[in-house]
Parts: sequence; C-alpha cells; structure tokens
Amino acid sequence: MSLINYPRAGALCEFLQGNRPVLAWIVEVQQSRARLITVNARESKLALSRLLPWTGPGFPESSSRQQILQILSEHQTLREKLASEVDVMELWDLAQGEVDKAEAQWFASLLWEHSDADHVAAVGHALLGAKT
Repeated sequence: MSLINYPRAGALCEFLQGNRPVLAWIVEVQQSRARLITVNARESKLALSRLLPWTGPGFPESSSRQQILQILSEHQTLREKLASEVDVMELWDLAQGEVDKAEAQWFASLLWEHSDADHVAAVGHALLGAKT
C-alpha cells in the first residue's frame, strides 16, 4: 500500500478537476501522458504533470474493469474517511516553525506512525480543502 515513485500501469493516482481531487487507475503510460479510468468509470487521457504528487498503491495490471472499479471505490471511501479525521488547523500548528513547505507525506507522518498512500492522499485532500 505504499507510494509509487513514478506513475505506472496498475497504480492509483489522483488529479485535480474543478478544484477537487479525482481518484483514477492508470491503465497505461505513454511518454508524458497516462490513460486513466476514474472512480466514476470514465476513461480519459491526462498529462503526467497534472497528477497529484501521491501515486499508489499499485495493483496487477491485468485486473478486470470490475475489479478496478471495486478497488477505486474502496480506496475512495477510505480516503474520504481518513480526510474527515484530519484537523488541518491542528496539523498546521504542529508544522509551524518546522518547515516553510513540505510534501503531503511529511504531514501524514505527523499524524500516523505508519502512513501509506491512502493516508498521504487523505492529508493532501484535507490540505487542499483548507487552502484558503
């Protein structure tokens, strides 16, 4: 359930659409673009530069469409639950004076002893939701 350093087929990823993170499954990567299946069962192509900086976990590339949609649904539910538990103001208070900027993975490590891709994404969602 760990983060993946470079987007690859079979990995979960997220991108912003309408200022909200959208969860997707990477079907294939060609040069600087990825073909995705979103949690809403839509297929799209997207530049890799548009992906949010937390990719993972990875699953077998040979998963069926039904399995893909089930995995996306489970991880979407988990990420929403974890994000609802994040107190962004408390998290920001913990970080004040430590760093000027940090990755979502660093913030997740402040909250959970063992943070995986879903924890990092949840912190990212909470921080994006409170960016104003």
